[in-house]
Amino acid sequence: MADAQRAITGLGDLARQRPREFSVAFTLTRGGLSVTAVWVGDSRRADQMLSPFGDLAGVGEGEMGAMPFLHLQSRNDAHFAWSRRYYAKGGFWSDITGDVVDAMLQQIASAPTKDCEFYITQLGGAVADVRDEDTAYSGRQAGYYWIAEPVWDDPADDERCIEWGRFAAGRVADRSIAANYVNEQSDTAIASGAYGAIKYDRLRHLKTRLDPSNLFRLNQNILPFAATPE
Repeated sequence: MADAQRAITGLGDLARQRPREFSVAFTLTRGGLSVTAVWVGDSRRADQMLSPFGDLAGVGEGEMGAMPFLHLQSRNDAHFAWSRRYYAKGGFWSDITGDVVDAMLQQIASAPTKDCEFYITQLGGAVADVRDEDTAYSGRQAGYYWIAEPVWDDPADDERCIEWGRFAAGRVADRSIAANYVNEQSDTAIASGAYGAIKYDRLRHLKTRLDPSNLFRLNQNILPFAATPE
């Protein structure tokens, strides 16, 4: 943890220099910083693209090698197992700035369980090839997506863990752009802000035509024009 501030800042600097075949993500917990750097380009360039990220670890440890996509996708299955308890609140950053790094480090130090985390993943590449106004998904020009996510097991910890998640997210949200990704948000009634006013209006017209009675409402709900809020 003593090296986390330097490592996250250096990680952002390195990531900006990489081509689109590269992506990086990191997880910050009370126990430390875990970085996953992925290269899907020419394997002969893998060491050149990835090894500088290993140097960020200082006294840490890690490994580099080929990995099947399924293995990459399933590495956190045990951590996010069914029957555990979760809360998530996130947003988009244009870049990783020093003040949000400071805020993350301050908040993670007071996390109520060892599995509470900040998770940040790099965006860009093919996501940014599509114009933001062409689909419902917003935030295509963002550099990173972040989530403050407490994870716990005892129902008695519900209140304090959710409170930490909301407060920790609030401390890093000031730098977020005016859009969001609805699938990762535990709090509801965020759709209008996540999509933006113009897209949300278009989605309401679709909802009015396809689901005028708002049958499908147990979600980040898009309210049809005929319906009234519950």
